[in-house]
Amino acid sequence: MSEFGIEQQEHQAVKNSPAKEIKQPATKVKLPYPVLSVDLGTTETKACLNANPEYVEFIPAYVKELSVNQVQGVIQPFASDVYSNLTVEYRGKGYALGNRAEDEQGSLGLTESKVAHAVVKVLGIVTLFELTGDVALVIGLPYLSLEQFESEREQLIEALEFQTKVWNFRKETKEISVQEVFVIPEGFCSLYWAQQSDAKAPPFEKTSVAIIDIGHRTTDMLSVNRFNLAVGSTLSIPFAMSEFYRRVGERIGFGNHESSCLIQAVTALEGDRFFRPKGRRKGIDLDEVLPSLRSTFAEEVCDRVIEWLPERTRIVCVVGGGGKYFWQELKELFLEAGLKPYLIEPCRKATALGQWLYGSNQLIKQHR
Repeated sequence: MSEFGIEQQEHQAVKNSPAKEIKQPATKVKLPYPVLSVDLGTTETKACLNANPEYVEFIPAYVKELSVNQVQGVIQPFASDVYSNLTVEYRGKGYALGNRAEDEQGSLGLTESKVAHAVVKVLGIVTLFELTGDVALVIGLPYLSLEQFESEREQLIEALEFQTKVWNFRKETKEISVQEVFVIPEGFCSLYWAQQSDAKAPPFEKTSVAIIDIGHRTTDMLSVNRFNLAVGSTLSIPFAMSEFYRRVGERIGFGNHESSCLIQAVTALEGDRFFRPKGRRKGIDLDEVLPSLRSTFAEEVCDRVIEWLPERTRIVCVVGGGGKYFWQELKELFLEAGLKPYLIEPCRKATALGQWLYGSNQLIKQHR
């Protein structure tokens, strides 16, 4: 068993408001230094410094490489708004992050590994939280294969652990010393959050469960036996919300299925799902097209889950933004299949919160 509590088995095959105050949480847990949990979502990075859902921050995942002069040339009237004007100067390069990067036509890195800009994103989050000194990091990565996960895990640890990171934010030097880096398969730590936050949660420590984490780019299917991740049974597939948005775009004749406006309209509450593609005089009420698409897509997700699901597992824990979106359809389908569906809430925050719990627990054990 590894330091993650993972069974080593043979391997088998929306944009936030432009200005906001970043909350600084207080925690009763006595830690030697802060634990920063980072969930590297495809469309948004989720981050927190404790296990209070109110303090989970969402940062759009856009990144745009700029010249140092461009970074330093931020328009002064907006300089006080860190959240919507987040930039980092690191190792002679400039980067815009979040809303600023989206405004600069930045990329979500849909075809790249999540490791590609992970260090810069971490530095941006540290800037938002105004952290200094020693810090521990807990970072989630998709588990596409054992080889891929171990390779990317080593890349992150090599790039961050036991290093002092120095960068500039608005010509001011920032510095942290990374003492620990824990890299966890995406979705796994949501169980830690569910166990602590819900008295009616299944007895995860006594049974086998499946975690179905439906994100933007992948659906992660994790088999967990008594809180140990069964590596040989775990799988990530490229069938998730981005594919659903593609189908919606195809149905309405709109080619840019990664449009943040389309995504916001699709995920809005019923009655507010209005979308007008650029250049069209007439908008579209998505409530007229979504029900049939949702039903078909949920059935396909369910089919993939049941095809993968280990025979011993009956409890299916659903998490992630896509899990919340398709919960009602999936709940009925799983019940019809004789399974016990369970929704981990808040779905989009649970992984980041659970990662913080995991990292804090590891830190306490190491420093007793």
